[in-house]
Amino acid sequence: MPGISGGLMSKKIIAMAAVLALALSAGGSTLQEKKAGTAKPAKQTQEKAKKTKPAPAPKKKPAAKQDGDAEIKAVLDAQKAAWNEKKLDGFMAYYWKSKDLTFQAGDKVVRGWGALGNRYKKNYPADKMGTLDFKDIEVRLLGKNFAYVLGKWSVVQGADTKGGIFTLILRRTPKGWRIIHDHTQ
Repeated sequence: MPGISGGLMSKKIIAMAAVLALALSAGGSTLQEKKAGTAKPAKQTQEKAKKTKPAPAPKKKPAAKQDGDAEIKAVLDAQKAAWNEKKLDGFMAYYWKSKDLTFQAGDKVVRGWGALGNRYKKNYPADKMGTLDFKDIEVRLLGKNFAYVLGKWSVVQGADTKGGIFTLILRRTPKGWRIIHDHTQ
């Protein structure tokens, strides 16, 4: 068409094709079918469409999402088990062993795997570790190699219970998922 750019022409053709496809899928007939006398009555086609409408597919998480969720929850379960066995080194094994690891609690920021281990040793000697539990865990994958986790934690120490919420950022490493940032309140 004169005066219409190629891009605009292409968009018009695509739009017309989409309208035609929609009309045909909704039970419309082509011009050739109408001329040949083989066009289906619209009502019959609509009734058939109602009868053959497929049931919605069950919603499934993609396999990678399911695997990431399970792997990350396994990390938290392993941490909890190590804590409850009074094995602080086992608990710390799931933190990224790097000086770039960050941990926030209240108004304090701890940087580095060694500094975090020292903080835990100071605040939770074996006789004060108590029993750790996690609840309401929500895992959100941020691509193939990163995720964040929301949840609640509690530690029962005799008659006392401490608890709060946490946000973790994890990174998939060659050794598995590791916590690279922990914000605990």
